[in-house]
Amino acid sequence: MPKDSYRDILYADGPPKRPGMDVGHRAKQFAPFAALRGFEHGLRDAETKAEEADREELCTPESEESFEEDP
Repeated sequence: MPKDSYRDILYADGPPKRPGMDVGHRAKQFAPFAALRGFEHGLRDAETKAEEADREELCTPESEESFEEDP
């Protein structure tokens, strides 16, 4: 008796087919994902501020004074 109850499963061709996913849902599934929103923008801002500080430091007259000789 147990063999008869599993006959449809034993002789099946495979798992039942699911309907295909439409293109819109598939695109959402594989779309790029930003885990940290605003991180890149903040990083860019910090980089810009650091570059400006470096430029200001290089352009100050203090750097020229260090090369003057004492009288």
